[in-house]
Amino acid sequence: MYDTVNKYLPKERVVNTDLLSEIPCYLTNVKEVYCQTTDTVSIRGNLKNYRISVNKEGVFLTGSICKYKLGDNIQTLDLIKTKEAITMLSDELHLPIHEANITRIDLAKNLQMNYEVPFYYPFLGEASRYNRLEQNNGIYYRNGLKEMLFYGKIYEQELKGVPIPEPLRESNLLRYELRFKSHLKQQFKLSEVKASILYNEKFYLGISNRWKAEYLKIKKHKLFELEPKSLNNVKDFEKLIYLNGIKAIGGEVAILQMIEQAKTKGVFKNKMQVKRCKDKVKSICNTPQLSFESNAIKELDEKVNEDFTSYTK
Repeated sequence: MYDTVNKYLPKERVVNTDLLSEIPCYLTNVKEVYCQTTDTVSIRGNLKNYRISVNKEGVFLTGSICKYKLGDNIQTLDLIKTKEAITMLSDELHLPIHEANITRIDLAKNLQMNYEVPFYYPFLGEASRYNRLEQNNGIYYRNGLKEMLFYGKIYEQELKGVPIPEPLRESNLLRYELRFKSHLKQQFKLSEVKASILYNEKFYLGISNRWKAEYLKIKKHKLFELEPKSLNNVKDFEKLIYLNGIKAIGGEVAILQMIEQAKTKGVFKNKMQVKRCKDKVKSICNTPQLSFESNAIKELDEKVNEDFTSYTK
């Protein structure tokens, strides 16, 4: 479940160790970097996939704990392996990594889907308190604290030239990531977030439920029933005509993007006009008599809501 986990170990938590002279001995690709602004020297290098930066104040570790332990991030890192990974880092660096502050946590899972991955993207609409961005290989949701990503894992690995295990080459792996990128203490309402908490079962189950809860904030677009069952309801028939027009333009996402573009050009007088336009589109697209949930979204909901207890042991 854990992927990227960035850490910072301040020198106050390190005993009898000269950081600048001792830690580089355990790294590869070591180089010295001088910062003229602060008149300080740091040493940078690698420990497997982890990027390590050492200065007189402490040690920074940046990278995927899943790749460090398992060799890739297609597999899932459970609690036992997470604890083993922290122990390995501590042993290899001769440092108490379990005492390091966590500065970023990425949660991710590769979902084996029935359809090709891009098929699911149009059904993922806006999300509360996120900006939705379409990328070449997926959908990104961003705000100042967190990110959600949905993308094709096999396609991403191929672009990076990473070998794909034979059983997975023809699979439809949709990766869903949730990234906690800043202010972790406030986000988790804790006085401190140390590396040791990663293998705490209560914390793990709690953060896994956050992974599910953020997904639920996404509005899922529905399919339209374009064949009117009856023509004696004028209001429904009128909405059906609207739905045909929305579909012709590109669907609910396209219309909402048009409204956003118009907002940036100063077309609207105030935020209320923007809201009313968006609410109108959403209301039409979610008319119970004329729209229905896609089987693709039902499948994705089921995959995201699978039980996590199997990953705690």
